[in-house]
Amino acid sequence: MATLPVENAPRTLAEASSTTAVSAERAPAMPSTSPVRVRRSPRPAATDELAIARRRKAHERSTVARYVDERLDAMECEEIYSVPVLYVAVAGSLAPAHLLFLVAKWSERTYADTGSGWVRQPVQTWVNFSGLAENDWMAARETLRERGLIEERRGFDLVEHEIVTEIAFVPSVFAAEVARVRDELRNDAWQRLRDGQGL
Repeated sequence: MATLPVENAPRTLAEASSTTAVSAERAPAMPSTSPVRVRRSPRPAATDELAIARRRKAHERSTVARYVDERLDAMECEEIYSVPVLYVAVAGSLAPAHLLFLVAKWSERTYADTGSGWVRQPVQTWVNFSGLAENDWMAARETLRERGLIEERRGFDLVEHEIVTEIAFVPSVFAAEVARVRDELRNDAWQRLRDGQGL
């Protein structure tokens, strides 16, 4: 409590209380006794959805760019769309013949480069270069696989996040099918001669 010199001492109780109040008003403010706040490390941030959306958009852009480039490249390769009739006769119809011709060509090129006939491509690349819709490509693949004209291995590329299909042409089965077509042509020719038709 503040004290006053004797000559200024209050004479009454009322004066004493008012003097104390004035002294308290003039006293310096005491520091706050509130607890000290400790800075805590921030909570781990939730997954940055904007960054995920940007990565997905960038992946979509690169996929579209690759699709367009491959379609244009395929359009420049006329042989993909004009399949030799022998492949149609061997494969049984046009869609499998397109795929078989493509696999045979790519397997031969891969074998010359690497010593292996397995051609490794993403599904979309196979579809783009075969000139087929994806459903037709799948059906053609199944037909060729059942007839033993191609062998297939599939896997998932962790870097590109896409399914990769490896396909190999089977020349021995193709040669056997060509021999079958040759026999059919020979039998047809003999029949035409027996029927008095010209060849």
